Amino acid sequence: MLTRVLLKNFKLHAETEIEFAPITVFIGPNNSGKSSVFQALLALRQAAERNDSELFRPSPVEALEKLGFESLKLLNKTMATEGQPPPLEWLVDLGAFEDVVRAGEGEIAIGFSGSLPIEQVRGVQVAIDVSAEAHVQDNSLAFHTGYLGSAGKRYAWTLGPHGFKVPVEHHVLTLRTQPSFQFIESSGLEFVHPAPLSPKRQAELTSFGQKIGSAPTDFLRSLRPIFPLRGFEQWGFPLPDAAHVHVEKLTLAERAAAIVSILAYNDAALERLSDWLQALLGVRLKKKLLPPKRIAIRAEATGLKGEDIPFTGEGTGANQMPFILLPIGLAAPTDTMMISEPEAHLHPKAQTALTRLLLAIHKKENRQFAIETHSEHVLHAFLHAVASGELERERLAIYYFTPENGVAKVRRLEIDEKGRVAGGLPGFFEHSLSELSAYLDTFGKE
Repeated sequence: MLTRVLLKNFKLHAETEIEFAPITVFIGPNNSGKSSVFQALLALRQAAERNDSELFRPSPVEALEKLGFESLKLLNKTMATEGQPPPLEWLVDLGAFEDVVRAGEGEIAIGFSGSLPIEQVRGVQVAIDVSAEAHVQDNSLAFHTGYLGSAGKRYAWTLGPHGFKVPVEHHVLTLRTQPSFQFIESSGLEFVHPAPLSPKRQAELTSFGQKIGSAPTDFLRSLRPIFPLRGFEQWGFPLPDAAHVHVEKLTLAERAAAIVSILAYNDAALERLSDWLQALLGVRLKKKLLPPKRIAIRAEATGLKGEDIPFTGEGTGANQMPFILLPIGLAAPTDTMMISEPEAHLHPKAQTALTRLLLAIHKKENRQFAIETHSEHVLHAFLHAVASGELERERLAIYYFTPENGVAKVRRLEIDEKGRVAGGLPGFFEHSLSELSAYLDTFGKE
């Protein structure tokens, strides 16, 4: 579970620190820095998964131009042959370093903290506390620092231009000569016991050390984005030979193709998604295979067995629901779901219903949600859950973002046991009241 994020000189964030709860909600006006929190984490995860030495890389189109390839397909094929992930597997494309770093600054820092369960060699699940902070200068990783903790012990590290420092007794850490966004190699942490051990026990400790060594990158992988652009734009899609593993793709077209491939091959995922859609919208999904090798997703209204239509005909609001719900269904229970604007294209009643569903999933599966929203209906549903006793006050955190002189100011709002926010909700209900007052005033002038 994600517990803390630190941003320095990242876009509007001069220095921002956020403590996360099991449900964390970001509110505030446009261009106030809410999306930047998710973007920074995804950029760091992307660099760690690719083992890049740079935080930002050329976009797929720029890569084409630089490498002289005629098509993305050829570029993807060439990179795959060379063992590199294809460009369209990217999570985020924010431009160049100078497009992201705050004006006048030369260094970006991104930090995170949280806990990650790992399976020990003898079948015992161990929770690992992970904290890391990466400092990037001129787009290259300058140094990183952090710690790994378990069972009351904490092992800290700092890796920079002058080498690696870690005060750990009875443990040996071996890392790359240069800092890496992977922080510690999966094979870089070896437990050395002071007393002689059997070869089997030493092998178990070595395996356990490798799992702990990969914990920072594995934790970043547990941060799951649900992007703001969602929806099927075609009624049918080409069917690949195998299902995609996840739907975390840079472009909407790639996300849609990944979703239908998963629904084609994973009947359990299709059934679970249908259950959620039935509760929200009164429809279930069906897959239809078409020659030569295509798949169409169709909607069947509850109670009208056999009568179905293309799911794209259900409207934009319904059409985006698989893009929110399927990633939640595929994620591990300990993953953090980062949802951008779940209310998009939804009627106010449906916004509340979706929020209630997310609350039910949170309670049943102990899911962590981080949500950025402009919807008072989404926010009110969470506050009402606190007031009714359905959600403990400590499990909800609401942060208000506002830009002040080009800098993101972020403050946590105080919530009481009755779901009330101290000082009210900035920019929400008072705006609705002022609009209503202005509307009523027009009648008084007649």
